[in-house]
Amino acid sequence: MKNSIGSSIKDLAIVASILIGLGAIISGVSVIRFMTLTGLLIIGGGILLAVISYYVLTGFGQLVENSDIIAERYRCENESKQVEQLERQKKAAKKKLQDSSVPETEFIEFDCPFCGEEICFTKSEIKGGSVICPYCENNVDVKEALK
Repeated sequence: MKNSIGSSIKDLAIVASILIGLGAIISGVSVIRFMTLTGLLIIGGGILLAVISYYVLTGFGQLVENSDIIAERYRCENESKQVEQLERQKKAAKKKLQDSSVPETEFIEFDCPFCGEEICFTKSEIKGGSVICPYCENNVDVKEALK
């Protein structure tokens, strides 16, 4: 996951905090000659700002990385649910085709293997073994589509 935006934000946190800290030290040292207390406050405040910015940016980067992980898990779960649903649909369509008690006018639904659209035909229309998809107009071998 090194190429994620979250990882880049965490890298930026390191660079930004180092630059802020160095800037504070250089500014504080240049001011300390004239006003000791002000120079020390600039150094201390700058270092504190560097530490706070580091933690805020690192936390945000981690949040982005975790969001990416959650989104990927969700995508995988959703894809597996869709595959399971398609398998159940194919199984139900096969059963309807083979079941002699299902009337010839009963509709059987399955996805077109060419365009992916859900198509629906009566049992009697499928008797020939193939149908024409109304969406992409390809000849669909029903037994192959239901494998």
